[in-house]
Amino acid sequence: IKGLVFVVLSSLVIFITIRIQQSIRKSLESDYGDSVRQTDEYKALLKNQKALLNNLIDEAPVAIILHAENRRILRVSKDFTELTGYTAKDVPTLRAFAEACWPSRSEEVLEHFTSLYDMQEKIYSGAFTLTSRSGHTLIWDLYSAYIGRDDTGLKNIVTVGIDVTAKRTKEKALTFKSYHDDLTGLYNRRYYNEMIPH
Repeated sequence: IKGLVFVVLSSLVIFITIRIQQSIRKSLESDYGDSVRQTDEYKALLKNQKALLNNLIDEAPVAIILHAENRRILRVSKDFTELTGYTAKDVPTLRAFAEACWPSRSEEVLEHFTSLYDMQEKIYSGAFTLTSRSGHTLIWDLYSAYIGRDDTGLKNIVTVGIDVTAKRTKEKALTFKSYHDDLTGLYNRRYYNEMIPH
């Protein structure tokens, strides 16, 4: 729940930041001839907004990837690097990211990420099982949102990965315990009652 709330709030902050930037940009462009001072203020404000967005991504308590329509990864959060072992330099493109984390399904995963550029609202992509640099298996719930276009006109997407590995491991252990005898490890009566038709 905390992760989902953070995803929604982060997406909202990012969306508002981009909208503010676009609004300010349009306003300043129409008054461009009035003053060079306004241009300098715009540049300072834009620089500040970009720094704010970068800080939000860097310090987020979940894995975040900011990527552009040209399939380049623009930024990853510190949490992304801690969980996967990969930095933005290690995975500069979506193809490199897919090949690193999903070696046997990289084309399928790359196709999924490519399809995100057609969306107009946030989506839940589902649970993805990926491999970290150290070889550990991670399970992430992936959410993505279109946050606008950058200065070059490319669509930007933010993808948030909420690590549910521990939760899924606990669920699997509980399911095992509910269908197996604690002493022998064999299937118990509940398993047979549910699995064998009466």
